[in-house]
Amino acid sequence: MAQDRPPLISIVVPAYNVEAYIDDCLNSIIDQNFDEYEVIVIDDGSFDNTTFICEAFKKNDPRIKFIRKKNGGASSARNMGLAEASGEYVFFVDADDMLTEDCLEKLSAFVKTNPEYDLYINDYYEYYDEDSTDLFSSADFDSYLPEQGDPALAKCLFDVFGNYIILLWRCLYRRSVLLDNKIFLDETITSLGEDYDFFMHFLIYAKSAITTHIPAYYYRKERPGSLSNKASTRSIQSNLVVFKKWYEHYNSLQDKGESVQFMLTDIASKFLFYTIETAQLDKAGKSECLTYVRQNKYILKNAKGRFQSPARIVVTILGLRMGTSLLSWMFKVMKKPIRNSIRNK
Repeated sequence: MAQDRPPLISIVVPAYNVEAYIDDCLNSIIDQNFDEYEVIVIDDGSFDNTTFICEAFKKNDPRIKFIRKKNGGASSARNMGLAEASGEYVFFVDADDMLTEDCLEKLSAFVKTNPEYDLYINDYYEYYDEDSTDLFSSADFDSYLPEQGDPALAKCLFDVFGNYIILLWRCLYRRSVLLDNKIFLDETITSLGEDYDFFMHFLIYAKSAITTHIPAYYYRKERPGSLSNKASTRSIQSNLVVFKKWYEHYNSLQDKGESVQFMLTDIASKFLFYTIETAQLDKAGKSECLTYVRQNKYILKNAKGRFQSPARIVVTILGLRMGTSLLSWMFKVMKKPIRNSIRNK
């Protein structure tokens, strides 16, 4: 890669106490048969051997930038990496995950053949161990997503992919769209809510999206200590606040056409199911979250669908506290994770 030419792809890797995984992650990147990229590793104040491992990688590979910062959370680390990025596209990679073999070469070829899009949506594997992976493929969908601009593009993506589109690492983002519109992650939001908020901000300004049909990523499931596996008062409250924010965004639009109505129902459904998840909290946490729900219960009226409508009726009849407890118990009996039911269907 020429010294005066910026990389095609900037890979941003936030790292915090991942000494058991960071080797696999960085090796999966530097072993790619492709050179038009840079890796920006942000150590978010690790106190295990993560720092020393990353420094060794940086010493041996000039494509790796390594920055150590005071602990501020994954969003603050990603924002720092985004500020340091110089590539045409941004690819977020979590430090406990991995890229698939030769995916950067394949993505580069795809992007260069289809350069007009702002968002490139990849396939991925859920990774349990070396002998157990599940492919999440978009093969059943056309590559070209014809709807352009918000809210039509948002409606199209959530209709096609459901919640599986709200994965920060699943996509390549055109960096100029991020920079021109000052799109960063909200560092006050936790537990996947920041991914949703970031993605929704991007969709306001993105003009088009395309599915690559390229399995590019190994997403490690059920890692001990992973924030995505923890339910807490802070995480549930944070997500409820985010959903209210975007419900208000679409509700404020003058044109309440089909796409806006779809998004209002989709967001209200998410709000409903996170309301049900409050049943997992202790008494104080549940009380705090349900107080917020009561203040914004008008959102629940738009929750519609196979599970949403009956759940909304149960909560209305029994009240929030008793209704959420009953619904949470029912989901456990059905062995159906609540979040997997958040589809506008």
